[in-house]
Amino acid sequence: MKKKMFVLLAVIMVLSVVSPSAFADSEEDDADGIWCYTPTGLWPIEILGYAPPGKFFLSAAYESVWTGTFTGESKDGGLIVSHGTEFPGVPMLFIGTSSFEDVVVGGVSGDLEMDTIGDRPDATSDWRGTWVITSGTGDLEGFRAHGTFWGPGWLGDPEECGVIYYSVDEFEAGVAALELPETGYPPTERRASSRARSPR
Repeated sequence: MKKKMFVLLAVIMVLSVVSPSAFADSEEDDADGIWCYTPTGLWPIEILGYAPPGKFFLSAAYESVWTGTFTGESKDGGLIVSHGTEFPGVPMLFIGTSSFEDVVVGGVSGDLEMDTIGDRPDATSDWRGTWVITSGTGDLEGFRAHGTFWGPGWLGDPEECGVIYYSVDEFEAGVAALELPETGYPPTERRASSRARSPR
């Protein structure tokens, strides 16, 4: 059963092979860091005992390594909704939570909770979406930030992680000791490169 679930996950994410990012002209140049995740499980579920026709609900688990503005590792989980009369289908929606332990942000460290929501609108697009920091502990207590993400994600190779680029739209005041990295900018001040992006 575990092998079947892994194959199912591979099928879903292989269909995420994409054209250049819909959220950035240059994936790496516009990014403040890279989110690299490895799937660990996928399970079909029913919502309140009901599976609407034309939709598939799946619970996903994964582990991530973050570089750039956020440096550390997280344990992650979420819900995938696949549309269509056959599985997998598009568009796909994703809602998830990442739990960090001892993540480093701007020279200080602590635990963080990050919520993400994203979608893959069609078979030729990247995953794209937004993220928000909802809580922090340690030196990051009171820290808040939000931004966008985009990228091809996991392409089905068990030896490779799924690559997602992320950018910080805004750091909110709350951590006095925070020293922003070169890719960062002062709290509550937006960068020109964090302009609103729309699909091409």
